Amino acid sequence: MRKIIFLTTIASCLALNIWLTGCGKNGNIFGGMHEKGSSTDSASLMSDARTALINKEFANAKAYYEQLVAKEPRNSEALYGAAVSNMGSAGLDLGTLVSNIVASNNAAPAARALADELRSASLGVPGAVTTDARSLLNGLDTVRLDAALDRVICFLTKIRIGATDGRIKMNDVDMLINLGVCHLLRAIIRPQTAGLVDIRTTADGQGYDVVITKSGSLDSYRGTIDMAATDLLAAFQCIKEATRELNATTGDTIADMQTDFNKAFNDFQTQVNGQLTNDLAYNANTYNAFTSDPGDCLTK
Repeated sequence: MRKIIFLTTIASCLALNIWLTGCGKNGNIFGGMHEKGSSTDSASLMSDARTALINKEFANAKAYYEQLVAKEPRNSEALYGAAVSNMGSAGLDLGTLVSNIVASNNAAPAARALADELRSASLGVPGAVTTDARSLLNGLDTVRLDAALDRVICFLTKIRIGATDGRIKMNDVDMLINLGVCHLLRAIIRPQTAGLVDIRTTADGQGYDVVITKSGSLDSYRGTIDMAATDLLAAFQCIKEATRELNATTGDTIADMQTDFNKAFNDFQTQVNGQLTNDLAYNANTYNAFTSDPGDCLTK
């Protein structure tokens, strides 16, 4: 059996680490002092954003948090909330996903567990893209997720590189898992949508298969391939850091995810190099995915 790893930072009423003051009182520290959405001062916006997120009103939460980011671009709670609400609006509940990953306590391999948790955190009707039943994208609204991922990754990267007020730390576990999963999703969605590559769980659920779905040269798609490779590296680095912060070991879902992500990256690079004139030559031990500020996230 896998060990249960408890995160004290995951609030039971949200399953999100966003420092919601007054969680047990609907998350609104201002009570009835203003009509929701009627004020644009930072305190009122934060109150409305927290309440909307608690109620899983993702579109409203997104609007409030993004107004806050525009006013206070270094506000880490606003950035984190904007990321979570954008993903919720795109059909994936990151709070459910992260809490289930961290508290996973079943005998299923990590690869199968992640696939199951992605589907359990999916909201609404899947998108029009048809995927293989073993694809990590199966059951997800890939069209809406693809449209949201650049902005979401930007919000979370700001926290990861320390370009914020520091209230949410650079090594916050929830943030790291969210960012890692978002990079993994982008690494799969764009090559898969282009008909190039898919990443699927193996038949026994013990790991991932990198499946090249396009025959012939991939040279014309080098930009997409390069981005997928660096996204896989970023995903691996985030999960590796989260594993370290949790002191997780082999047998814990998060630790096994680290191993699986590393192998997926190595397999991806090996397989696509067989169809490229100039090989990818990334090194998981030396590449740093988080070296620069991504700029204005609201324009992504």
